[in-house]
Amino acid sequence: VQYYAVVEFSAFERMIDEIGGIELLVPERIKIAPIGRTAKWLEPKGYVLDGAETLAYARVRSTEGGDFDRAQRQQQVAMAIREQILEFDMIPTLVAKAPALYEELSSGIRTNLSLRDMIGLGLLAVRIPPEQIHRGVIGPPEMVRLEKLPTGEEVLTPVLDRIRILRDEIFTLNSGIGPSAKEKDPLEAALEEGARMAVLNGAGEEGLAARFAEVLTSLGLDVAQVGNADRLDYPTTRIIDYRGKPYSTKYLVETMGLTQSQVLFQSRADDEIDIALVLGYDWVELLPKLQAELE
Repeated sequence: VQYYAVVEFSAFERMIDEIGGIELLVPERIKIAPIGRTAKWLEPKGYVLDGAETLAYARVRSTEGGDFDRAQRQQQVAMAIREQILEFDMIPTLVAKAPALYEELSSGIRTNLSLRDMIGLGLLAVRIPPEQIHRGVIGPPEMVRLEKLPTGEEVLTPVLDRIRILRDEIFTLNSGIGPSAKEKDPLEAALEEGARMAVLNGAGEEGLAARFAEVLTSLGLDVAQVGNADRLDYPTTRIIDYRGKPYSTKYLVETMGLTQSQVLFQSRADDEIDIALVLGYDWVELLPKLQAELE
């Protein structure tokens, strides 16, 4: 990411007021609390919201879908701003007033974009035909699921295949390698991804990590580290994805019959390892499944 912009609440409200508010169709009854005003309910119908009301509408998370609903509303607001500017042909006026507006609002905007850059991006955005604007929200039930960990904790887990399909629909015309490309062989996709793997013995069985590493290496995967895990009493095997290597993770999960709750996403300071396979007491069932891939 080369450029950024952080807009404070007051600056956002002022910008919405400058274009005369925005028209929104509220899909469900929702309570908003504009800053400095009394909270109020919006019914499922159309409204023209001013800056403070628009900000409050975009920030609400106390609905059934929580943050997932909020993400949809924020996209709705962004599209409504675009429609308001186009419908009332505000571009010439806004461009003419841009220097004065920016001077007024600059204390509430932090960015490494110049005013000229911002005007250019704004003009480009409004010229894109609406049918070429693609958007989506990563949310339940298709892309996020509630699962229970072996420890009993409930967590939200991503449905990676569905998320990658959405990614491809939004950002690419033709998908790269990955689970969204159904014709791609899973092992072939993992090999092309080139993840550097660590195989760690978390079950206390002597030579266990080396046995798994030998099979993975024979399959063509890059095993960069073999050793013991931080402890030797893991009840189940887990995969730790440190650097976003989804195709290698998918291959291991499907080949060994693991569940998404056995996949963790963490970060680490060094760049030597992309994925760690931490072997647990269930290794006895998993090793034959990997070995079958060699046949």
